[in-house]
Amino acid sequence: MVRVDIGEICIKQKVKGLFSEKLKTFKLVPSFENISKIGDGDEVIKVYSTLIDDSHAQVWRSFRRSMNKQVIKRIKSTVKAQREAAMRVISCCSDDDISSLKLPIDTLINIAAVLLKYGVSGHAKVRVSQRNASKQYKSSFDINQYITNARIHLALSLAEAKKLTMTEYINMMAMKYPDNDGFTAEEYDEVMDAYEKRRKARLEKDKRK
Repeated sequence: MVRVDIGEICIKQKVKGLFSEKLKTFKLVPSFENISKIGDGDEVIKVYSTLIDDSHAQVWRSFRRSMNKQVIKRIKSTVKAQREAAMRVISCCSDDDISSLKLPIDTLINIAAVLLKYGVSGHAKVRVSQRNASKQYKSSFDINQYITNARIHLALSLAEAKKLTMTEYINMMAMKYPDNDGFTAEEYDEVMDAYEKRRKARLEKDKRK
């Protein structure tokens, strides 16, 4: 079973065997345990930054007609680094040998970026009040801290905590400790919009008197 809601990805691809082709399934899981295989917190962030860097694409779109060899070389170098980073992430998130996985470079990069989005940033729709929103952003990424928190607050074993993705962790923590500390940014905007509409309606009503 593949849980796409927590960031798991399933890729099915035909692989040539000795006498015939067979359908092979690659299951990718961006769990804390697998993400830690990429390296320490700083290394994970570095790989993530490499994957989401689209500066080369912007340069290509803007200056492709007037590019010199140096610029082209630089773009190719960036794309190569992104492909290597993508393969590294996908390899760490799979229990299988991915050397036979054949996909376009853009697809590989997108898959790896999604894995890190769910496994590092967390792609969860949870209620966060304005007061606590700023507390979510951290300059460092310590996987062991999240694993420890999961064991303490969610009463999980070490093995269970390691199997969590960041998205799953955030959802579970939000269910146990819901944030009811004031309005969210969206709720505040809705209240202010409603107030502004009522105020304008009163002004129009007063003008007609």
